[in-house]
Amino acid sequence: SRQWIVRASRSKVLKKMLKSDEFKTSAIFVKFIYSDGSMLSSKMKQHVRALYLAADKYKILQLRELCRSELISSLAMENALDFLELAQTPFDKALNDAALSYIKANELRIPSFDKFKLFADSFPDLTVEMLEASLVGRSCYNCGYINDHNRNGKSCSNCGFDRPCCS
Repeated sequence: SRQWIVRASRSKVLKKMLKSDEFKTSAIFVKFIYSDGSMLSSKMKQHVRALYLAADKYKILQLRELCRSELISSLAMENALDFLELAQTPFDKALNDAALSYIKANELRIPSFDKFKLFADSFPDLTVEMLEASLVGRSCYNCGYINDHNRNGKSCSNCGFDRPCCS
């Protein structure tokens, strides 16, 4: 094994591979395989997206479920579109639904317009679904007319229905 280490230290290809992020993820992936598989370490959580993809590629369902849970628990406006995109290939209903629900609940407050535009170009159907959901939340509880009275407590301009904003 000492000879291997000496040869490896002289190999430009191996040095480059060992320094790459892909190798770091691979090493963490191997650590998971040799662990009891019941949880993700803090190091694994730092690479959860890459591990999620590796788990799918190698059909390691337990790792995929652990990664999915970690992704869902770390949903934020900064990553919601990324996680929604991640859930599309291959389709992961649980992650998709969690990310979509998070975006809808937060009224489509996406931190970067450029990011949203790229997402819309790649996933037009999901974009329409998100936009429709944001409009439905603004419709009158009584007649369905789209306005913002439910957010600010004013009466509906169509039917006059008045529902306080905090009920």
